[in-house]
Amino acid sequence: MKKTIFFLFFLFLSTSGVAQIYYDQGYFINNSGVKTICLINNLEWYSNPTKITYKLSEDGEKKFETIETIKEFGVLGGSIYKRFDINMDRSSELTGNLSTKRNPTFKKELLFLKVLVEGKASLYMYRESNLKRYFYQVDNEPAAQLVYKSYSSYTINEINNRLDRSHYIKKNNSYKQQIWTNLNCANITEKEIERLDYTKNDLTKFFVKYNTCKKSTSILSHENKNNDVTIIKKKNHGRFVNISIKPRLNRASGEKSKINTNETTSLYTNEIVFGIGFEAEFILPINNNEWSIFIEPESNIKGSTRLPIGVRYTASLNSTSNLYFNGSYSLLLPEIAGGIGYKYKKFIIEVRYGAAQGKTPYILQKTNYTNLALMVGFNFF
Repeated sequence: MKKTIFFLFFLFLSTSGVAQIYYDQGYFINNSGVKTICLINNLEWYSNPTKITYKLSEDGEKKFETIETIKEFGVLGGSIYKRFDINMDRSSELTGNLSTKRNPTFKKELLFLKVLVEGKASLYMYRESNLKRYFYQVDNEPAAQLVYKSYSSYTINEINNRLDRSHYIKKNNSYKQQIWTNLNCANITEKEIERLDYTKNDLTKFFVKYNTCKKSTSILSHENKNNDVTIIKKKNHGRFVNISIKPRLNRASGEKSKINTNETTSLYTNEIVFGIGFEAEFILPINNNEWSIFIEPESNIKGSTRLPIGVRYTASLNSTSNLYFNGSYSLLLPEIAGGIGYKYKKFIIEVRYGAAQGKTPYILQKTNYTNLALMVGFNFF
């Protein structure tokens, strides 16, 4: 088991070393207003960034810019971020951490805000872990946060001569009043604003409608085009599920014993056993589709079965080749495994090492063994 943990730790270090492989065409504007065309390490940021890594050419030196040195950057066909020195409320929306204050607690911060809509009225977003805030700007007026806040409220009532304390979660929906006051137009009704949710899709649609009403062109970020359905850069030719067949040779060594009788049976003695597996891989829409989860039922000619479920990181080497690393846990056998693989077009080769030690679920036996598998496969869907 210690060898398995060391092996997985080695894979993690290897994965970290190739995580910055994507450089897409983009630009940044420095504090002097000078625009530089470059290649930006596109991380498809989940949380708003504070710096970027870029190159001036494919073979150029890796360089850095921070939120202190640039006021805007963007990736071609992707996101645009603009810098603001702005008041933001960081009150938690998690039920267990709610404030008892209705009003937001603002603090001025230097932030890159993600552009969702640009026009007479512009919409921006800030996201960091569980925190999500939306901001707006009309013409050249200062940008401001659209206020939405959940907060705790308590009431004390006397019931049967006892004091009872009741807890309520209330909402400060001031963003609706802000929009009604500052983004009013002839074809926008009060009822429409009242139904407006504090979500990216609802707000994006509203800002587009307002700009249209004001005869202003709305420029949407790449991710909000196509009826506000998020468009992901499709590294996998538009597919988000891969189905593969993976024949393999297993070299296993170990034993199993019955819990009640301690009767020990040898499973394998370094023999090579043929097996076959079928894998369904589900691509996650984050970080250029580099992360995925997979399930891979497999069996071998000895009658042994596994059902590993795992996580995979894929690094694209070029348009036809990928290198990947994965870790998994088998539901039918207490096996932890790690693997490294190479995929060329639809053809796959992988080496995976696993170890099992402990009780086997649903069966009154203990297992202690290791397995080294060499797989070749074909991705047919």
